[in-house]
Amino acid sequence: MLKHYLFTEKTTLLLESNKYVFDIYPYLNKNHIRLLFQQNYQLRLKKINTYTLNRKSVNKLTSRGYKKLTKRVIISLMNKKKLSDQFYF
Repeated sequence: MLKHYLFTEKTTLLLESNKYVFDIYPYLNKNHIRLLFQQNYQLRLKKINTYTLNRKSVNKLTSRGYKKLTKRVIISLMNKKKLSDQFYF
C-alpha cells in the first residue's frame, strides 16, 4: 500500500519532530492509512496529514497527457517512537 519513503532535506528536518513522509496510492484515505500502520506495523499514530501533488503535463510528439496522480502522507508517531529500517527502501 505504501509506495516508498520520501527522503529529502525537508523530510530529514521533520524527523527531528518525529514525523515521517511517504508516497502512497491516491485512493487511500486517512482511515485506511491508520489501519495499515496499526495492523501491519503495530504503530499508533498521533496525527495524519495528506495532500495530493499537482499532475504535470507530458508531451510526446503529437499526443498530450499527464503524469500519474500521487498522494503524500505525513505521519506523526506517539510517544517518541522511531520507525525501523524496514521503511527506508
